[in-house]
Amino acid sequence: ASAAIQPSTGNIQGVKIANLSTSDAYVTFGPTTATAVYPTTSTPALGMPVLQRSVESFVFPPNGWLSALTSAGTALLAITPGFGQ
Repeated sequence: ASAAIQPSTGNIQGVKIANLSTSDAYVTFGPTTATAVYPTTSTPALGMPVLQRSVESFVFPPNGWLSALTSAGTALLAITPGFGQ
């Protein structure tokens, strides 16, 4: 998993994530930290997939943290914090 990042401080209420790569990514959010874990049948995990070449919007906790990973290779994610979706 990527090291947890804090996309923005303040009262941000959402993020838009663009997966610019050819690998799917899996993202997890948290109020104080986050560690993405790719789900399997034996280790289900909280979080959301961001499919390759797609853009997703998420409600995000104020001052929240984000972590991401991919099951193969690397993924390039563009993360834009903002208000609303």
